[in-house]
Amino acid sequence: MATLDLTLSYTPLLALIVADLSLLVVIQRRRSDVPYRDGDIVPLRGAIRAHGNFAEYVPISLILIGLLEFTGATAWLIHGLFVLLILARLSHAKAMFSVAKSPIYFVSRVFPPG
Repeated sequence: MATLDLTLSYTPLLALIVADLSLLVVIQRRRSDVPYRDGDIVPLRGAIRAHGNFAEYVPISLILIGLLEFTGATAWLIHGLFVLLILARLSHAKAMFSVAKSPIYFVSRVFPPG
C-alpha cells in the first residue's frame, strides 16, 4: 500500500518556514508603519516577496512530490526533491533580504553573471 510518510515528514518543516516568513512580513510592516501594500519600502517589499514566492511554489510542489511518493517513487528521489525545494525557497528568501546586485543576491537568486 502506498503511503505519504516522507511528504508528511517534510510538511511540518515547510509550515514552520512559511510561518517564519509571515512573521518577518509582520515585523517589517510594524517597523515601517505600513498596514497594506509595500509602501515603496525595500525591506518590506523583500519580506512580502519572500513569503509570496514560498506560498506560490510550495503548495503545488507538495502535491506533486506527494503524488510521486504515492505512486511509488524511490525514497531517495522524494528526499532529494524536498531538500532541493527547501534549499531553493530558503535561497530565494535570503536573496530577497539582501541588497540588490550584491554578491549574496546573485549567489542566492540569479547566480553570478558571465
